[in-house]
Amino acid sequence: MTWIPGILPFDCSLHSVCFLTDRIGFVAGLRPDLHSKTDRGVLLTTRDGGQIWRDVTPDTRLPGLRFIQFFGRGQL
Repeated sequence: MTWIPGILPFDCSLHSVCFLTDRIGFVAGLRPDLHSKTDRGVLLTTRDGGQIWRDVTPDTRLPGLRFIQFFGRGQL
């Protein structure tokens, strides 16, 4: 697969990618929190092989994510 750089609507540093199928995948990383001056986790997902990514970070505060791994599709 060839990756094409893209632009996200917010500043973040992505560290880990995990695809469950050729179309369903996730990337995780860090996003600066300007209010607390710390990093918080960011989680993005795609269902079209990476053409479109959407932010699925929970509303609860996550620590910065450096590695993700999924073992099955479960409830996706």
